Amino acid sequence: MAEQLKELWTYAEGIAAEELKDESPESFAVVSAEQVSKTIERIDQALQGKEVSKEKRQKLLYAKKNWPANMERYAQQEQILGKRNSYSKTDTDATFMRMKEDHMKNGQLKPGYNVQVSSHNQYVVNYSIHQNPTDTTTLKEHLD
Repeated sequence: MAEQLKELWTYAEGIAAEELKDESPESFAVVSAEQVSKTIERIDQALQGKEVSKEKRQKLLYAKKNWPANMERYAQQEQILGKRNSYSKTDTDATFMRMKEDHMKNGQLKPGYNVQVSSHNQYVVNYSIHQNPTDTTTLKEHLD
């Protein structure tokens, strides 16, 4: 999406530079939904009344309709993801982990938790539940 926006911006910038003598481009280091909306609006204004190819017009309409909402959705997904590599859509606290093979012999990634249990003289004295699939990173937290 960022590359497509940059492509549209470069195209509109070229037209604006020719006709409006505007040579001060916006910076897209950190892209937000609001910034995307403003940029698309400026591109639309720069192209108003100009002869634009059907492909460029369709890209602009698609961007106007979808990108701001997508940016908000992506930000929400990044917040849910946190430091993990994945999460389940049905249980956002669960992380996808490779499970042991089931009766169908198709070991696959499934949402799950890493459960650690400590015992002393056959009694459970502690347990902890983690989102991280590896035991090596959960041991210290579990022992604490």
